[in-house]
Amino acid sequence: MAAPILTFAVFSALARNSNSGNTLDTAKVFTSLSLFTLLTEPLGALIMALSTFMGAVGSFQRIQEFLGTEVRHDTRKLPNTIEMLLDDHQQISIQKVSLSDATDTFTEKSGSDATPTEDYPLSNDETISVQNGTFGWDSEKDALLRSIDMAIPKDKVTMIVGPVGCGKSTLLKALLGEVPTSQGTIQSSYPQAAFCDQTPWHMNGTVQQSIIGVLEMEVLWYKTVLCACALEEDMHQLSQGDQTSIGSKGISLSGGQSQRIALARAIYARKGLVILDDVLSGLDADTENRVFHNLFGRNGLLRKHRTTVIIASSSAKRLPYADHIVALSSDGRILEQGNFKELSGAGGYISSFNLPPPDWNYLAAYSKFSEVEKEKLNPSVEIIPGETADDASRRNGDISVYLYYIRAVGWMATLIFVLAISAFIFCISFPGI
Repeated sequence: MAAPILTFAVFSALARNSNSGNTLDTAKVFTSLSLFTLLTEPLGALIMALSTFMGAVGSFQRIQEFLGTEVRHDTRKLPNTIEMLLDDHQQISIQKVSLSDATDTFTEKSGSDATPTEDYPLSNDETISVQNGTFGWDSEKDALLRSIDMAIPKDKVTMIVGPVGCGKSTLLKALLGEVPTSQGTIQSSYPQAAFCDQTPWHMNGTVQQSIIGVLEMEVLWYKTVLCACALEEDMHQLSQGDQTSIGSKGISLSGGQSQRIALARAIYARKGLVILDDVLSGLDADTENRVFHNLFGRNGLLRKHRTTVIIASSSAKRLPYADHIVALSSDGRILEQGNFKELSGAGGYISSFNLPPPDWNYLAAYSKFSEVEKEKLNPSVEIIPGETADDASRRNGDISVYLYYIRAVGWMATLIFVLAISAFIFCISFPGI
């Protein structure tokens, strides 16, 4: 109403000053109000359309900027004679019937069986080698990592540590061929790797679809991975088990669940090289300890199957469990590298943490998946005909939630609140009746 009133006031002032004899009579007022009412919705739609149009223009600009960037070239030196065109998943056969034996079928022909060629000078105990590497995202700016000389041991767990912002994530992506190499060379015996970023990525689907991805479903290995990533309890809590929809970007998951599902996807892929970027930082202490030992402990899933693992972490507490350690400085250079025993006594960066020896007595739980837990992976929910799965999950959940809050505040306070809200709604609605 503010716009019509302002318009009428302006019209009256102009008519009075012009002495034209025009007056704001009843016919003009009602005609103007009718016009304002008719124009309100089209003008509002026009404004909303302009907002959407400007958003589309911004999207086209970002697309154009992306298409205008230089094509990324993978400068890594990879082996020539390897089954690169075969799907790694098809090279693995599971013939065991028990879940504890399913892990014994974990083989990786495209990784651990790859042998260096004559023009590929990696030793038998190395899987990745970097010589005088300089890496950075923008060639016009100073490189983030400089003078990187390192060798990743084969079938071992390597940890990359350093202060926040030193370039750990950049180094991992450089090993994957995602970061431009300004100088030096990277040699790798793995053309493919499983990667899990510190920011989880999920497709809009079910938990099972997010873990399996485009691979085929293999029940024994799938359940083993769930146990190793401490996801079996979460499957019991979700309304539809592993068939629960996680929403766009995993919006319906907690931070820890989102990270562990992304980690499970990397493990399920069964690559010979697994690269993890600070994937355990978002977990609580008990869950983090369980997942770490299930995967990297003495009887851990990845260590048992001699998988080459590279972990970047800002925390130093797991360094004693690593077979090889690479420490980066704040300026993007390697401070020291070697095994924990050597570095802890060298008086350098690693020894400053004063870490205790590793505790290998934790028993991995991934082989203890019982038959009862198997049945609970996909809990059955009674759904009324015509009712969706989400409606079925809310049917009992809402009542229990409301009763919880009512008991917390008290029945008297709840009754007063309901009466006050009812009076407020009545006072708002009654004048318009």
